[in-house]
Amino acid sequence: MTIKRGARVPDWSVFLLVALFASGCYLNSLHGEFVHDDLVAIVGNPDVVGRNPLVALFENDFWGRPMAHPASHKSYRPLTVLTFRLNWSLSGGVFSFHATNVALHSVAVILLLYFCREMLAWRRDASLVAALMFAAHPVHTEAVSNIVGRADVLCCVLYLFALIACSKNSLGWQAMSLVCACLALFTKEQGITVLGVCLVYHLLLLIEKNTLGSHSVEEDGACDCKHRRSLDNVTNFHIFGRIAVSFCVACALCYLRMCVINGPLPQFSEHDNPAAFAKSWTTRFLTYLYLPAFNLWLLLWPNTLSYDWQTSSIPLVESPWEVRNVATLAYLLGLLALAVTSIRQQGMERRRVVLSLSLMVFSFLPASNLLVTVGFVVAERVLYIPSLGFCLLVSHGLQRLMQRGPVIASMCRAGALLLIVFFVLKTMARNNVWSSREALVRSGLESVPHNAKAHYNYANYKKDVGDKFLAIEHYRIALRLWPNYYTAHNNLGTLLEDGEDHFRKAIAINPYYAKAHYNLASLYMKRGKADVAESYFLRAIQLDPEFVPAISSLASLYAGEAGRLQDAERLYVWAIHLDPEDADVLNNYGFFLETHGRSSEAMTQYERAMNVQPNHTVAIINAARSLRTPEHSRRAEELYKRALSIEEDPQVMDNLGMLYLMSGRHQEGRALYQYLLRNYPDRNETKLHYAQLLIQERSFDQAERLLLSVSDSPIARESYLHLATLYNRTNRTAEVS
Repeated sequence: MTIKRGARVPDWSVFLLVALFASGCYLNSLHGEFVHDDLVAIVGNPDVVGRNPLVALFENDFWGRPMAHPASHKSYRPLTVLTFRLNWSLSGGVFSFHATNVALHSVAVILLLYFCREMLAWRRDASLVAALMFAAHPVHTEAVSNIVGRADVLCCVLYLFALIACSKNSLGWQAMSLVCACLALFTKEQGITVLGVCLVYHLLLLIEKNTLGSHSVEEDGACDCKHRRSLDNVTNFHIFGRIAVSFCVACALCYLRMCVINGPLPQFSEHDNPAAFAKSWTTRFLTYLYLPAFNLWLLLWPNTLSYDWQTSSIPLVESPWEVRNVATLAYLLGLLALAVTSIRQQGMERRRVVLSLSLMVFSFLPASNLLVTVGFVVAERVLYIPSLGFCLLVSHGLQRLMQRGPVIASMCRAGALLLIVFFVLKTMARNNVWSSREALVRSGLESVPHNAKAHYNYANYKKDVGDKFLAIEHYRIALRLWPNYYTAHNNLGTLLEDGEDHFRKAIAINPYYAKAHYNLASLYMKRGKADVAESYFLRAIQLDPEFVPAISSLASLYAGEAGRLQDAERLYVWAIHLDPEDADVLNNYGFFLETHGRSSEAMTQYERAMNVQPNHTVAIINAARSLRTPEHSRRAEELYKRALSIEEDPQVMDNLGMLYLMSGRHQEGRALYQYLLRNYPDRNETKLHYAQLLIQERSFDQAERLLLSVSDSPIARESYLHLATLYNRTNRTAEVS
């Protein structure tokens, strides 16, 4: 493959090369699971899974909450959510989500290559270095391998489209640039900064046009004829018009975005962004200045990466004498030096540096805490677009070094190759980290062991998989690292026999934390203190009127009190209205209805619960119990077997055995009870029920042995009643007395 010297646009084979390379870097991400924020933004988002009408995704935030809701994060990204919904509608499988992310990443790399050749007039080698470095950079794994990172990748695609379009002279292309900028904004908030980069480009164009006569020779000594012709085809009036229109559109979009917020700005907690809660303005100022330098270090040397940088990951910069301020100073001086150097340069050299700097700085501003307070300390995904400028600057620097002689040029080529190989290997390793929840939370402990959030997330995982010991240990480590971690107090309390102290600490730290009130209420409910439990349930509902578990639990509390049945049913209906796909609430309401003789209505609720969650064994078993009548015995049998196919439970098997007994199907019942006795020999209920079946089969001796074996157990009274029946049927009346 050869490209003629001076060609401005690479042929299709170069585009294909970078696309395949970009896709290859993420091949091992295609079979990853839904992890981390995916579970909330996709799996649990009614706008994505189709529970809400399509129009709702234009009214709700990225996480599926109405923008006006007090708990909304105000992240309005309807176009990204729309792509998620399309993925879900087409397949629902995680593979299509990952494949879409990888495809979009490849498109972004192709557009960057085109940007380098078309707008920066770079030769093939410089363009390829920038494109390949961007394609393989490990800091991008959170944006590409983590599905919710699509907001950043899709925004980047539109960002580059807008920039490329703004470099064209026709009115149609200029309009397309503004449309892409608008779409980028509604993909992710930082998309609006592309208009700032476009303004910089137009200003550069104005300067280049008015200095063209004396600076028309490129670094390779060839006249950039295409660049010159493009400047000849545009007047100063046209450029000023573009600047004015871009500025007006940017102002209009900012106003529109503020209107969409529909309420106050989001409120974040201290562990989300500790610097925002620092009492000293000096600490806030120094920390906010240091964080961009830290982000730049992640781009320069992405060896230590983490899925979470919250809480204590990055200690606050509390003194001007801290050594980390040296990094801040170096970062600021470096930016200043680049800016001054670019101003002193001429023609395309100036354009390359200024556009690269603008891409890196402008796109990072929304995440810098300098404009608005954000809900994170560092987030690798937000570096996806700023890294465009970083990769361009690195490639530009390499090209300048290569002009200093063949030896240095060879060293630069070898260094670039080694760097890209390192990036590829690191990226593939990070893809494995994002492949499952276990791998992800474990990686946090390795990357940032001093991060309280990493220990908290690992404890949550261990809690969910039933490893109570490790969960408690890591909740305690999280609290040792961050004593005011109220959610860790709350979750730890749920694992302890008496978690009251931790629930109260969580409430003391955050009196508005509804879950701690709910858990404290549940604790008092177990203790039989209904009045105290009721007050905490009501407080939890007051704090979060859509807290379905609290509403359902209060309904269960009222269901056990005389005179509160109507209140209980009203609460159940309200909870189901709030979340019609909460299988637990549907099951609880069904049990309430069955308890009060409304079996037909109860069965309807059980069926709804099973439709929502086919493996909800409690609802399946409750439905089977409600059908234990001769005319419904076959359906009850199917349900019991369905529950057993999910999980073998001796109690469910015992219930099925009793169904066989009541239906006169002794042979099936006998086989089932014999299996139970072999595998669960200590179950007294099984022995009692098997004895009942044996009595009906007139196997009196075996039945008597089973009944006598449980005569000293808690079910002794029932065993004696059945022994009496057995003795009567065998004419042993003396033993009955």
